[in-house]
Amino acid sequence: ASFTIAAKVEDRSPPVFLSCPSALITHTIMAGDSFGPMWEVPKAVDNSCEPPTVSESKSRKPGDFMAPGNHQITYTATDKHGNSAAECTFPVTVIDHKAPTIKNCPKENIVVAADMHATVARATWPSISAIDTNGNALTAENIDKLPKSGMHFHVGINPVEYKFKSLVSGQVSTCQFSVVVNDVERPVPLKEANDTSMFKCTKTGEFVKNHRQCGGLYLTLKSRNGRANTLGDVVPYSGPVRCCNDAYECRGDDMYKACLPKL
Repeated sequence: ASFTIAAKVEDRSPPVFLSCPSALITHTIMAGDSFGPMWEVPKAVDNSCEPPTVSESKSRKPGDFMAPGNHQITYTATDKHGNSAAECTFPVTVIDHKAPTIKNCPKENIVVAADMHATVARATWPSISAIDTNGNALTAENIDKLPKSGMHFHVGINPVEYKFKSLVSGQVSTCQFSVVVNDVERPVPLKEANDTSMFKCTKTGEFVKNHRQCGGLYLTLKSRNGRANTLGDVVPYSGPVRCCNDAYECRGDDMYKACLPKL
């Protein structure tokens, strides 16, 4: 007797990747992104001798643009029977060379007049902020120690500097300006001062020191309404004099002058 046996052979063997790319690090173009990172698409083989279908989970291809940051590339290989290989996964890091973009940085110095009978003035400016190319909002370095809008600043030139560092590229952008506080009030010295030698003027070409800038004498002045004021060293007028800081000039009335910021 003879028998005929029908057998169905099922393919349950998945494809196998021959290789998988290693971690990839690439950089943006300094003048603008014209292409993305490049890698070699992994190859896979199957026991059926027919090439399996290899695809990336998000349909990304080598050279596609990618935003700065970390990306995970995942490939799968599937044969005609639906068997899938273990995934081929590798990271791609895109490093951004662009510095942060700063908003509301004052384009010019902020100039204010000192408060009446005082050596300080309040200065304000719009809120200064920055973002990197990924849109991350950045915080200025040492923000707790930086001068802030609304603070009082002393007479003279007060530098202000905000630095922002990109979370992606590490690049730094800087906002720099100065708050210039001018003293525009004319002093009236105490004429009844006992030590008149303190008010003697120096000879032409010699220097008259200013208290704040040059460590000179700290003399009390009196404003016209009688309130105490400390604006600088005051000397009787007896001819041309120079202040030791070029940003200051000797000015006042015909009898008394002081080293005060130039107008």
